[in-house]
Amino acid sequence: MTANGRPPTDPSLGQLVSSVTGNVSSLVRLEIELAKSEVQQQVKQGAVGGGLAAMAGFLVLLAVILLSIAAALGLATVVPGWAAFLIVGGAYLLVAILLVLLGVRRFKKIKGPKRAIASVNETKTVLAQRSQLRAQAKAAGLSVAGLGLHEADERARAAASAAAQAPTS
Repeated sequence: MTANGRPPTDPSLGQLVSSVTGNVSSLVRLEIELAKSEVQQQVKQGAVGGGLAAMAGFLVLLAVILLSIAAALGLATVVPGWAAFLIVGGAYLLVAILLVLLGVRRFKKIKGPKRAIASVNETKTVLAQRSQLRAQAKAAGLSVAGLGLHEADERARAAASAAAQAPTS
């Protein structure tokens, strides 16, 4: 037994706190490493997915070119070759013009952030009124709060005067 009555194998409170602190920091460090490893795996998967999508887009582009040539060659059996390619090119131009018109229509439907603009305008109005109030207070030699009290007193006097002058029935 030690002087404080505990067996000599029991750790002190300081040792326990130190142990808990070390364990918590180790746990946090390990959790951060786990999160890093998971994020790295996700990034790798995303990069592979992006590469596959880019390759698919390139192949679609090639397919459109080859199909366009095939369409033109198919039309060339009915009309001269130059006219067939002109027809296919013209069809693409018409589709492009249609897409541009649809895009412009969509862009015209876009409105600005109405609520944000209204909020900014309201803030500007309040700040302008506050600035006017400060200027009036400064001209009268009062604080803004004092000017507010002064104006309230003036309104009360005007109301009392109006009430006194009103005919009684």
